[in-house]
Amino acid sequence: MLIIALSTNIAMLCLVSAVLQIVLPNDAPQWLIFGNIVVFVACVYYTYKAVTVWPDEEKAATIS
Repeated sequence: MLIIALSTNIAMLCLVSAVLQIVLPNDAPQWLIFGNIVVFVACVYYTYKAVTVWPDEEKAATIS
């Protein structure tokens, strides 16, 4: 559960950072914006994988 929370928070941080770097007039390098987007996609994927393999309570009860 902690992994899901952490990866979701990092994903939101990267998304907000990338949007602000695109919208606000500054001299942010393009690789920094691209890096934030890549980390966002990776965290969303990691969260998706963590949620989809989360054990079902009924299935876990029958196994043990």
